[in-house]
Formats: sequence, structure tokens, C-alpha cells
Amino acid sequence: MPEYKVIIPEETPTLIEFTQDGYPGVAIVNAAMKGFEPKPVFAWNLSMIICYKNHTDKRLPNQDEIKLLQNFEESLHESLSKDGNALFLASISHDGYRELIWRVYRPEIANDYLLDMIEAGNHPREFDFTIEHDPTWVQAQWPIQLLDEQSGAEQAWQAHLDE
Repeated sequence: MPEYKVIIPEETPTLIEFTQDGYPGVAIVNAAMKGFEPKPVFAWNLSMIICYKNHTDKRLPNQDEIKLLQNFEESLHESLSKDGNALFLASISHDGYRELIWRVYRPEIANDYLLDMIEAGNHPREFDFTIEHDPTWVQAQWPIQLLDEQSGAEQAWQAHLDE
């Protein structure tokens, strides 16, 4: 494997609202990942699906659930990102579920951490996860596409204002 010099970018959380299958959704996408290189270093896609219990009539988490999920996510992020092993890509809430996505350097570290958490029962909500080899970041395309769509909408609005 070739050697790469990696500079971990500062996270740039970007809030994006969307609608899918008739339900609203909210994504927080790390805009710093849009042009990130070298992608092959973080060749593994970690996706966690969390079923949240307390939600609004639009199936988005209510305020209490948001606090619980944020605390859980901060703990996950701290452990998974330790020593630069994972880069946060997105948190997506839609239709009763939250998906958390990281790009991972050494998948065995993330896998062992999450399996230990499951075995210990040390998590506030049930979750499932997959870690898949994805060296070309195909699985990262949708969150990054959301950034592109938001940017396009903002540019169109700005052009309208400039008229």
C-alpha cells in the first residue's frame, strides 16, 4: 500500500433538511469531507442505525430524544475518532431512525469497540452497524450529494437576490 500524508480536517457540520418518502429528514453533514483526500486511507464505511423511541408526529426525534442521542453520539465520536482512526461524515435523522456515518482507517478497532459496547449493554438505544470496505467512497456519495444540492439551492437563491 502506498504511503500517504494525511491532514485531518477540522469538522464543518452543515445542517441540511430534506424530504424522503413523505417524511421530513434532518442531516448534519461534515462539509470538510466533500473534498477530502487521500480517500483510500479511510477506505472503510461505518454506518450505525439507531432506532429512536421518542419522536414527533413527523417521526423526527423530540427534544428529550435529541439530547439523549447527542450525548450518545459524542461518546461514540470521541472513542471512534481517537488517534485519527475515524472521520465523522454524517448524522441523518428520518422516519424514526438515525444513521451515523464515519469513514474509518482501521476497521478492527471500531468493530471491537462497538461489539464490546453491545456485549456490555452500554448504550441508551438499540443499534446495528456495518463496516464495509469502500475505498472509492461510493457509500459516502449521498451525504456529500446533499451538500451539493444545498449549495446549488443557496447559489440559486443568491442569484435571485442579486437580480
